[in-house]
Amino acid sequence: LVTTFLVEMDGLKSKKDLETVIVLGTTNKKHLMDPAILRPGRFDLHVNVPLPGNMERFQFIETFMKRTVDENGNNRYKLSENDISYLIEKTTDASFADLDSLFKEAAMDALREDINSTCVTIRNFKIN
Repeated sequence: LVTTFLVEMDGLKSKKDLETVIVLGTTNKKHLMDPAILRPGRFDLHVNVPLPGNMERFQFIETFMKRTVDENGNNRYKLSENDISYLIEKTTDASFADLDSLFKEAAMDALREDINSTCVTIRNFKIN
């Protein structure tokens, strides 16, 4: 797969009818990338986006909770300030995608417990 990808990327340079081609790639595990993919001429610019800090994770949780209200205006995530502080403390190495997945998995856990569940509580979050 890597060889095919590299051949295709190198082939883009030889296309005469293409004025500009931009190839954008993202990963959160750059250390696992094949060095041939990262060599000059393939992905020339590497931009590091750091993991979110405590404030960014708080804002994510706050925004996520605002988006998850039912038809009566009740929040489906029943989390106290202490619960939110606990989540922020336990997710220091989490990206926004990780947080999104964590919240969705907590909702699935609530439904596994009770298919008629209408809320998610801190006990539904499976964090080490």
